[in-house]
Parts: sequence; C-alpha cells; structure tokens
Amino acid sequence: MKYFLSAIILFSAIFLYNGPIFSKQEDQLNELKDMVEVTGSNGFDLENWSIIIREKRQISNIDSFISKVEGYLFIESSKEGVKKFVADGQNGNGVNEHIVIVEIGKEQYQIIYEISSPAFTKKVQNDYAEKLSRITNELFTSNAQYFTCVEAVSNDKIDIVCLIKNITKQLQMTTHSKLKDTNFTTWTGHTPEWDQVMEIDDQAINAQIAVKNTEDNQTTLIIGTPILVTEY
Repeated sequence: MKYFLSAIILFSAIFLYNGPIFSKQEDQLNELKDMVEVTGSNGFDLENWSIIIREKRQISNIDSFISKVEGYLFIESSKEGVKKFVADGQNGNGVNEHIVIVEIGKEQYQIIYEISSPAFTKKVQNDYAEKLSRITNELFTSNAQYFTCVEAVSNDKIDIVCLIKNITKQLQMTTHSKLKDTNFTTWTGHTPEWDQVMEIDDQAINAQIAVKNTEDNQTTLIIGTPILVTEY
C-alpha cells in the first residue's frame, strides 16, 4: 500500500475541503463503505483498509501534549537532535493503530495517525468510529488531511479494462490520468460521491484506483483518496 501513497508525493496539491472534524469523520466512513462495496461487488475479497490522518501543528510543550493522549504508550527516540514519538495499539477485533509525532522545527511537529483492519464488520466500524472520534479530538484540528484506502484481492486474473469501466461507473468517477509502471496501473480522477478534493494542475482530484495482475493469476485492487504523504 505504500506504493499507492508514493505515487502522490510528486504532486503539488491544494485541499479544497476544510470542514469540521466530525464532518470529516463521517466523510471517511462513507468513503470507506463505498470502497468496500465496490471491491466486493466486483468479486474481490477485502485484504485491508486504512485511514491516515496527517497535520503539521505548533506545540509549545510536546511532553504535556502527549500526556493528554490517553490509552497509548509513546516510545521516544532522537536522531541528530530530532525528536520522534511512536505509539501502537491493537484490540481484539483486529483494529490496528499507529501514531507518529516527529519534530520538524522549533515547536513544530508533524503528526500522523493510521487506523487499519483486515475486517469491516459492524463491530469494527463501531470501534473505528469511537477511536477516530477520540483521537482526532486529542491530536488534530480541522486543518488535518485525511486519506482513505482499501486493498482487495481476487484469486482470478481479471480483465482490467472491464474492471475499471465498472468501478468508474459505480463511483461516477471521471478519470484524468493513467500511470503504468512495473508494479501497478493507476487511474487518478474525481468522483462527486466524495467531498474531500485536492487540486492538481487545475483539475479536481479525489480518487485513485490501482490494479495489478500477479504471476499466480491473482489480481490486486487498491482504491483510495489521494493525499500528500511524507514517510517518517
């Protein structure tokens, strides 16, 4: 899935949606439901879904800030004078969490939160909603950027042309670009079904589809919303 993220790093983007935190949480859940439904209706089995939230924040007292994030044990490290705080979480329903807080300047920090799971049951959805509501209030403001992604697999070798035609029709997606490399073929475009939008080369972008057929006659499908992601 990191391949899918790396495809976005090269672009310069401006987010056009900056609504309240609660509204963003609802948007992510609706996008996630759409993605899971689309992959399932096209004969794919869910492998994993994830939501990443990212924001640069000014924090005058990082130790005090972290102490207010309840339920997580942060491990602090330092490299070349740069502080980094990492925490992981997992519950019995298979919901995984990963938090990274990195110092990027004087009292400036990059905060990245990821929640993921291989399942999308009602129980998992409830856990997701509870965790996201709490963590966004503790870590982020309304300026946070969100990325939603689903990865699914089919044990058959799929006709990619027909698959993309079906998915773009289901999502009402207008495709703006197509990129092919040794790993995936990726389509980038816009769907009116999702509110979060970024602008790339004067075009509205909020959806990506990546597909590859493997040598063992499997097909991997990834659907996500683009975001600029920096790895730490």
